[in-house]
Amino acid sequence: LKGRLDEWLNIAQQTAGSAHGCLTVCGGGAAAALERGVIDSVTCLLKATEMKKEKRQSPLATPQGYEGLRNPTDQIQDHQDSTAKCRLLTLDCGGGIVHTDASNTQNKLEYIGGYIRVTQNAGDKVVLDFGGAATLPDSTRLPLWAAASTALQKALSEDSPQYDNKTSQLTAAAAVDTLFTLIGTHGKAKESTAIQAYKTQLFTGSPADEVKRLMTKVAVLKLLSKFGDKAKDTLLGEITEVNVLAALLADSQIQNSQTLKTLNEKLE
Repeated sequence: LKGRLDEWLNIAQQTAGSAHGCLTVCGGGAAAALERGVIDSVTCLLKATEMKKEKRQSPLATPQGYEGLRNPTDQIQDHQDSTAKCRLLTLDCGGGIVHTDASNTQNKLEYIGGYIRVTQNAGDKVVLDFGGAATLPDSTRLPLWAAASTALQKALSEDSPQYDNKTSQLTAAAAVDTLFTLIGTHGKAKESTAIQAYKTQLFTGSPADEVKRLMTKVAVLKLLSKFGDKAKDTLLGEITEVNVLAALLADSQIQNSQTLKTLNEKLE
């Protein structure tokens, strides 16, 4: 957007001091036509802004305004020149690029290229013609500008898709039966009744009872040794007692702590 505005301001400056001096036709007319370097039969060889990266120093604000900006009474070749036809903003139809008197019906005009438009309705302000509820760029004259506006409006109107948790439906999905016949079997399929119990255990337990909702990857792990009344190689997914699972977790934490202590001692 800044590049577009810089380009337009550069073109506006090039018309300052020229015979025409205006990029618009006032009094309710359409934007002045620019064809092969001619604006309404007046030769004006405009060129686009050269876009390049460079270090810029921001102007300093003073009680008199920003440094480096000229006043309307200053010399020519400036956006705020005292000549009405060369000033960026004017009050009436005597000349200029934009008319700021909204009560004047002559305010209905638009810039060359259609970037900015002013309507004739009283109280209306200058608006960037980049889209909105009732204003869209001209797709014939500005296809890329119009496409960008349309894409922006579409992006702003779309709602983000909401995540839908469907795990509770797995207990009723027939296709899931095949999956659970293969989980944790190592060559031996589970019986039908065991499949239903297994699915219920994994996916329909209450949120407060997370231990029973073992992930599939955890459910297929086997006990490395006998633990209580559970034999070696028992699948974790087949252990339904919460107290046994809690004891297994505590035992694992103790072993990890001891292993870490041993490693630290060796490093020291």
